[in-house]
Amino acid sequence: MRKICLIPLVLASACQSTTAEQLPAVLIGDNLEGIAEITEVIADALQTDVSLSASAFSESSLLTLEHAVGSDARGSAATGLLLERPEQFRLLWSDDGCSLKRLRTGETLPLDAARCRPEAEATADRAQSP
Repeated sequence: MRKICLIPLVLASACQSTTAEQLPAVLIGDNLEGIAEITEVIADALQTDVSLSASAFSESSLLTLEHAVGSDARGSAATGLLLERPEQFRLLWSDDGCSLKRLRTGETLPLDAARCRPEAEATADRAQSP
């Protein structure tokens, strides 16, 4: 009787789907639509306005965002200690497409318009270019 109970458990666990492998990624080519989408997704995650360069995620899968330094009454940059740590996001590639991972929280944010490829492939291609 015990053997009969174990067989369905083994079969059930063998049928579970696995999560697609996610690899650090970079954006492909001139992906302005992807940058616009990433900017919006990050702004929503941080609940603040965000500005990204058109070259964000073009050379590295990691993006670090520093908190803006305020200004005093005269418009000069305020000085002092910033207590908040910078936010970091990693662009990820999988068979399912591109996504962003917010490193502080571990939250994965799906992307629809962004086109990316594994960072290791891009690095190898740059190394082979004359």
